[in-house]
Amino acid sequence: MFSLPIIFLCNALLFVMILEERFKTVTTLLITAAALVLSFISRGVISGIFTDPAAITSTAQIVSVLWFLLASVIASPNNIAHKLFVAIALITNYRFIPDFGAVVLSKLPGSGAGMMGMLLGNGLYILCSLIVMALLTRPFHYFYRRPVSPTDVGVCILMAIACSSAAGGANEFFEADSFALRFFVTLLLYIMAVFVIRSAYSGARYKAKDIFKSSENEILNIRADSINSMVINVESFRQSRDDVSFAFEKIQTLADEKRTDEISAYAAEAISAGESAVLLDHYCDDPYINAVVATKTADAADKGIELDCSIALGDMNIRLIEVCILVNDLLSWAIKNSEKSEGEKFVRLNVLPAKDQLTLELVHSIKPEDKEKFTARTLGSYVKTFFRPEPDADELRSVKDIVEKHSGRMNISETRGTSITRLGIYY
Repeated sequence: MFSLPIIFLCNALLFVMILEERFKTVTTLLITAAALVLSFISRGVISGIFTDPAAITSTAQIVSVLWFLLASVIASPNNIAHKLFVAIALITNYRFIPDFGAVVLSKLPGSGAGMMGMLLGNGLYILCSLIVMALLTRPFHYFYRRPVSPTDVGVCILMAIACSSAAGGANEFFEADSFALRFFVTLLLYIMAVFVIRSAYSGARYKAKDIFKSSENEILNIRADSINSMVINVESFRQSRDDVSFAFEKIQTLADEKRTDEISAYAAEAISAGESAVLLDHYCDDPYINAVVATKTADAADKGIELDCSIALGDMNIRLIEVCILVNDLLSWAIKNSEKSEGEKFVRLNVLPAKDQLTLELVHSIKPEDKEKFTARTLGSYVKTFFRPEPDADELRSVKDIVEKHSGRMNISETRGTSITRLGIYY
């Protein structure tokens, strides 16, 4: 009624759930396929040792689980408690679902045997495996990088008790030969283990969300202080320019009275240089956005980069500090990349309000990447791309967080030495 290949495939399915967070899909499937092949080979070896079909199937199932457990531990040794829990759950499933399925199918007239019985039995096994996978995938992926905790040990012990109950331990403990008792005790223990895992997952997410909101406010306050400093710097520079201009104007007047051409020419040159400072140009009606753009324009000018900005905010419903962060981080990133480019160096930013959204478009020059010849070294680098890389420090992390917060979209494309970044922030 229950096909051993289907049971092996369900084992593989649940271990894919564990490995999928660590590796990309191709790598996960290769590891799982290798363990699956070893399971079938082991089944052939076991059939030559045992003669009882039930013993062959039971032993082959346990050996299959051990192969998957070994493969997952070798491939990714993080949080072995999760893998052990899945291994025990798979053994529990095999001890519990077939007997439960046999009882269910026996109540259906004409479907307890033959092809229909096999289809229904295997379908029930697959359905139960999918339910377990749906309940545990997100918690296990969320706790993937964390070390083994007392909760992990506790749920493993709880699942081991459920496995023992599925094998008849509940009947021996209560000294009663009743399938109903065995069914309900095993099911209760199974539900308790899943409930503990889901509760720990929900609690951890709530706590992380609370911490993230607190840290986000702190970061925004720090960034706000930085933006305020930019405004102060611009205003201080403006005041200094006015003071210097006034002094030179006075010198020029005195020089004119005394007819000293050298002093007069020097004063006029100083006044002209002060008036052409890019830091004092007007970029936006909002003083904070204007200070950010002015600061970045001065930085770009020092590095020989042409920076053009066209900013219109309109009646946006986004916090001003978030817009300041978007403009600041995007321009900083673009200036850094444009500085390495060859030929014309430029950065252009357009910020325009649209219907229920703020659109940002950033275009800047970049250094074209050199195409490497295909060698053994590049082949090794290509093979490494199968594995999911560790997250690196991202210069646009704050930008992406703001975009995700507002359910927006972000797209970066490159063509012919030019990078184009488009953002849409909804409000």
